Amino acid sequence: MRASSAFLFLLAPAIQTQAFQASRPWIHRGITASAPSTTISKKSFYHSPSPTPKTPILKSSSSSENTTPTTPTNDPPTPPSKAQQILTSIHQSKLPFRIIVLGTDSILETTSPLGPRTSLALSPKTNEPLMTFASEDKSFEFHVKVDKVCKVTFVALEKKIRVEDGEEEERKMMRVCRFLNEKGNLICSLILAEEGEEGVKWFEGMIDTYGDEVLM
Repeated sequence: MRASSAFLFLLAPAIQTQAFQASRPWIHRGITASAPSTTISKKSFYHSPSPTPKTPILKSSSSSENTTPTTPTNDPPTPPSKAQQILTSIHQSKLPFRIIVLGTDSILETTSPLGPRTSLALSPKTNEPLMTFASEDKSFEFHVKVDKVCKVTFVALEKKIRVEDGEEEERKMMRVCRFLNEKGNLICSLILAEEGEEGVKWFEGMIDTYGDEVLM
């Protein structure tokens, strides 16, 4: 019995070697010609580690790439003042007016429509809004500092017209737009030169829209 146990003990390594070779067909009699080139360690053979998840690589981008283009915002345009609106209505009417401008030592009078050219710009000297009306060839120009206008009145009054020999003629209705500054001084007067129905209708329409006295 002891001899059989000893014999089996001696055969155990050979049996283990044959079983190992049977599980790996490329190993035959100690030759590893067809064995894979990769060497597997004992630790990795019995303990295959789970694959390590890859951490995503975040690509750093410059500030210019992440910057959303901004649309330039412009301030809303300043609405026209009442003085501008009234002067624009006079210009758009295309009616003739007797324009009277009082200076310190002079008076200028002329009869003309306000236009056909018109513009609004800043005065190069005072940087104040300056509304300009001019004829097509610019032989006539009329400039108004609209910010200086503090009051506009629409007045209809009768005036006696005399002929050259001094005899009195029938009364004539005058329709006047007066522009005054903050002190109540007259900047200019625009007397409607159109006496027909068109002129009367336009003048009455202005009073219906703004009233006979407009404060800025």
